[in-house]
Amino acid sequence: MSTSPTSNENFERDCEKAAATRKLIGFYTHQINDYVTVIIGNAEIACDLVPNNLAVRKHLDEIVCAARRIGSAISKLQTLKEE
Repeated sequence: MSTSPTSNENFERDCEKAAATRKLIGFYTHQINDYVTVIIGNAEIACDLVPNNLAVRKHLDEIVCAARRIGSAISKLQTLKEE
């Protein structure tokens, strides 16, 4: 009698692993998206308070741009979760 798993058991285990991975992706992308939203919001508020000619304004704009790129990458990860 063989104790090795059948191909059906292997398939079921692989499906369970894939489902767990999608769940983790969903959880972490949601968390990161929340943080990115806070970063963008606060940086945009700071941009509104700082005159355009100050050097710090350039750095704030870079923060907003970088956070938006992170948000875009997170959106791509979320599509993996749905596949």
